[in-house]
Amino acid sequence: MVIVDKNELFLAGNNGEKITVVVKSENTVHMVTYNLDGTTGVMPSTGPQSSRLEFNLNQSANDPTKLLLVFHFASSQGGGIYRALVVGESGPPFGRLFKQLSSPATAAMYTFDVV
Repeated sequence: MVIVDKNELFLAGNNGEKITVVVKSENTVHMVTYNLDGTTGVMPSTGPQSSRLEFNLNQSANDPTKLLLVFHFASSQGGGIYRALVVGESGPPFGRLFKQLSSPATAAMYTFDVV
């Protein structure tokens, strides 16, 4: 996986490459939902404050692959944080921090160009 534009969350990976997304939270009840190329769900939990999603890039099915993550905040005190780390089979990992603002959720759209 290669980071093409970190500000736009635009990445590139090889056809068939396994992508792993790990999300950890602080100061909020952990709840992350996703939409991966039209398939929606709740990210599978790996503990009380973490979740993990794995998928393979498939050029013939989805090029580009689009992953929408929605970080839900449930903290009356504010200050909730989600840390998202995207890792491919090669290249550097890509991490991003998402902070609780005034709304109860924050969304991030990752785009993967399949090469």
